[in-house]
Amino acid sequence: KLWLMHINIFPNNDINLPILGFDIVAGPKKVTGAFFDYSTFNYHPYNDYLEIATKNIKWNKPRELPDWAKEIFSSNMIAAGNIKDEELDQLCDIAYKLTKYYVENIKENAFKSNLDRKDWHNLYCRNQKKNPHLHRSILQMGISEQDKDKYVNEILFEEI
Repeated sequence: KLWLMHINIFPNNDINLPILGFDIVAGPKKVTGAFFDYSTFNYHPYNDYLEIATKNIKWNKPRELPDWAKEIFSSNMIAAGNIKDEELDQLCDIAYKLTKYYVENIKENAFKSNLDRKDWHNLYCRNQKKNPHLHRSILQMGISEQDKDKYVNEILFEEI
C-alpha cells in the first residue's frame, strides 16, 4: 500500500548540468511527499528557470529539509507533504513543465566543463543514501535488507 517513484537524471562528469531529481511517495489515498529539484554544485541557467517556475507556488504543508538534504538541494526545490487533491494538479503541472524544460533544452545547456563533477555526483549519492525514509519505504514494500542495500547502493544512487 505504498507507491514510491524516484527519478534522477545524472549528467556525464564533464558536463555542467544539474542533477534532476523527482520523488513522489504515496499511499492508497494521498501523496504524502513530493520533491523536485535541479541540484547543482555551481551556477547553471537551469537554476534561474527553476526559481522563476516555482516562485509563486505554495503548498499547504511545505517540508523542512534535513541537513543532509540542504547540502545537495537548491533553495528553490519543491518539497511538499500531505498533498491534497487540489494540489495534485499543481504538482503534476510543475513537475511536467520542469522535466520537459530540462530534457528539451539539454542541447543548448549541457556545457562542457573542465571541472570533474565526480565528487559532486558522489556527494549527491552519499547524501541521498542518508535519507531514512527511502530505506524504510523500500523495506515496507517487503524487499529484504540485503536487496534494498544492493538496489540503493548499486542502482539508485551508485557512486562512481
